[in-house]
Amino acid sequence: MSNIYYKRINSQTSVEEIQKLSKELLTTLIEKENITLQKTIPLKVHFGEKGNTTFIKSANYLGIIDFLKERAIASSYMETSVLYGGQRFKSDVHLQTALAHGFNQLPIIFADGEQGEEYVEVSINQKHFKSCKIGSKFLDYQQLIVISHFKGHQLAGFGGAIKQLSMGHASKGGKLAMHMGIKPHIINRKCVQCYACQKRCNEAAITIGKKSFIDHDKCVGCGACVSACPEKAISIFTLEGIVNGLLKGNDFREKIVEYAYAA
Repeated sequence: MSNIYYKRINSQTSVEEIQKLSKELLTTLIEKENITLQKTIPLKVHFGEKGNTTFIKSANYLGIIDFLKERAIASSYMETSVLYGGQRFKSDVHLQTALAHGFNQLPIIFADGEQGEEYVEVSINQKHFKSCKIGSKFLDYQQLIVISHFKGHQLAGFGGAIKQLSMGHASKGGKLAMHMGIKPHIINRKCVQCYACQKRCNEAAITIGKKSFIDHDKCVGCGACVSACPEKAISIFTLEGIVNGLLKGNDFREKIVEYAYAA
């Protein structure tokens, strides 16, 4: 069993006190667990959606950032893109959101690339997954400091440290595999045959024509085509997928645990 270390705070705790306590907590953890720190340690964080106010504010990380600076340890913020639309769907608008929310103290790295398609297969040989698609740039580092927010979640029930490891480290294809276990399809009435998705597909799985389609035998479910389509003509939603997602909540919880293990 792992040891867990706590500092008590509440809704009245000031940002300055949180900075002090988080620095003390990290110091205690490293000393008690006899951890040798690497020369570069990124912070895995969550930047919050545009218009959202309940994410962990960047000022709360300054105690940890100061701790690393005092030891001449280089750092950065690391995050991955999301599966759904919005301002965290692609790295360029995700970066704008991060900066607008005050995450300007460190360089920002998107571990799964420009559109969430860059990953490595991490072998785990578990019940649901033999391997997991983890953002490729995470493997550039031996250590991470993972800072987890928590919330209620429709499928997981509770989203916290395990979800920050699983969803937070997975590429788009990994997120897709956890949520529904299905592959994307083309909505032909929306498709304008611009070939953007076909150019992004590394598996030659997409045919564009009078009836465009994705060959699921070739598709690896990386999600690059979903990001690339300017018309939102590629969807991950099917009736089967939604029903499975709602009826198999326990499967979802097991899947995110397996992805957390891979991370």
